[in-house]
Amino acid sequence: MRRGRGARALALLALISWRNADALVYRISEFLPDVCALASRKPAKSRGTTASAAAAAQRAAEQPRMPSELAAHLHASNGTLPSLTQLAPYVLSMEAIYGSGTLCPGSRTDDLPYLAVDEAPVHFCVDLPQLATSMGSTAAYFDQFATERVMLSRWMQIAPSCGPTRPPEAAAADGCASCAAPPAAARACEADVVVVPSLALHCHLRHGFRWAFHTWLKRREEQIGYWSAIRALYHDGRRRPPTIVVHDSFVFSAYEEHPNLQALAHQPAAFAARVIRASIESNLAVPSADGLLRQWYLYRYPRTFVDGAEPELARRRAELARGEFFSYAMNVPILVTLPVPTGARRAVRWHGGGGGGRGGGSDRAAPRDIAILLSGERGRNVNALDRLAAFDALEAAGASCTSKGCVLCMPGAEGCEARSAHMYAQVAASVFCIEPSGDTLTRSHFYVALLAGCVPVIFDGVHRAFADSNFSAQTWWPWRAGAARDRSPPHGLDYRKFAVVLSAQDLGSRGWVDELVRAAASGRARHLQLELDRVSHLFAYARAPCGGVGGASLVCDAFSQFLAFIGRAHAVGERVGALLA
Repeated sequence: MRRGRGARALALLALISWRNADALVYRISEFLPDVCALASRKPAKSRGTTASAAAAAQRAAEQPRMPSELAAHLHASNGTLPSLTQLAPYVLSMEAIYGSGTLCPGSRTDDLPYLAVDEAPVHFCVDLPQLATSMGSTAAYFDQFATERVMLSRWMQIAPSCGPTRPPEAAAADGCASCAAPPAAARACEADVVVVPSLALHCHLRHGFRWAFHTWLKRREEQIGYWSAIRALYHDGRRRPPTIVVHDSFVFSAYEEHPNLQALAHQPAAFAARVIRASIESNLAVPSADGLLRQWYLYRYPRTFVDGAEPELARRRAELARGEFFSYAMNVPILVTLPVPTGARRAVRWHGGGGGGRGGGSDRAAPRDIAILLSGERGRNVNALDRLAAFDALEAAGASCTSKGCVLCMPGAEGCEARSAHMYAQVAASVFCIEPSGDTLTRSHFYVALLAGCVPVIFDGVHRAFADSNFSAQTWWPWRAGAARDRSPPHGLDYRKFAVVLSAQDLGSRGWVDELVRAAASGRARHLQLELDRVSHLFAYARAPCGGVGGASLVCDAFSQFLAFIGRAHAVGERVGALLA
């Protein structure tokens, strides 16, 4: 719809008045009352009469994981969630999430040796995850589903909590005096940005960290109630409503049919357009089945919407500058991809290249004797065309392959596949790491490879579940820039500077494998490795804030990079929200 000259002037003002992230006021919402009521019901039991060994193992794996301190609190308080501060020591801090020990070069684990002293920079240490809150198959190495809790731990370092808490009489009735409301000043959420714990975290904290409760997260009424509560608390009746940030540790496919976004689409556009959803993946797929659901997607997510953070923000900025915008395309949040936390304490310079937020000097390690590494199951996902093609191409090139991956040695380094099978030992010895699609477009191993100095090889447009999407075939890895036309002003990372980016057309032959081997052997991969050193800190989570009040004046890690994005998105969101109101 067209807007008048006044709206055009207002929109242009937005382009020059965006505030630095350090100047914004941040608050973290305490947990919402009465959220996750449906999840308190037990999932329906199977109707099968015979329990197989596989079914028994599955049930055992579905037993809720929960820190004993949290379980004791919930029991004593009749199920009332504690405050964020109370949760921090055993759920919401890096020490709690990664508190099972630390491995540094020269360390040994019970089963596999970690990196030798000469195989990695001395500072490349990784913390091991606590199993009490870990849900992923990589639990022995890192918690791939801890992104929201890691981000909340960083938010708590720079922003006070506020919002809903139980009144003293209710807390006393539950036998939980410490759950009572803090002073009114502490409850006020007058801020530019309010961070709200996700519905999934509400449910997992109440009922344990297990996959079974994702069944209840698919329920439309639970999702609508969640967004309605946030809107009533922090948006309705406010002269300048805040930007709402919700983190999540799961991809959209984990919820199936995206009920979280469907529920948000039922909210007023002025509210939905001011929401930032930051999780470990942001690509959306249009359901392949015909019917009302597909029609809903094609209506709600038209071609004007982009499921990549930087190009979507550029699109909104451009429409504001033109004095026109389309409200149906604004009824969706901005989707941001965040790195999966790996437990790495810091990003180091494997190749001697410069990097932001790090001191001088070189951290270079021993030469790498694996030209190409593919770590992952061959048949993990039949929808991932790049995975099967990569296995076939590497086998044809003479790589040593099993059902768990492939290793192709550097020329003259035969026998490199016999080195330690420890994940970090493998990636630290590899020049290129093939990172095909996982269950969805991204995979957590990408971050292990990147932080271990292995140049990632990624693929665009090769996942069947996204083949008929209305959106770009580009996989929106963290901080990835859009096409050249979307880079004004220039924000986001050009992945082609530090990674090898292939498409579906490249998978027709093994030529790309031969090219990678030649690049590894000749040193032509050097420029990629140096650039990898320069950007790797943007994919790691520092243990403490860096630079400025909010950490945005010096972008030193993934959290401060996200704050810098919020500084740009908040200004655009204010103007869009005002025009849609």
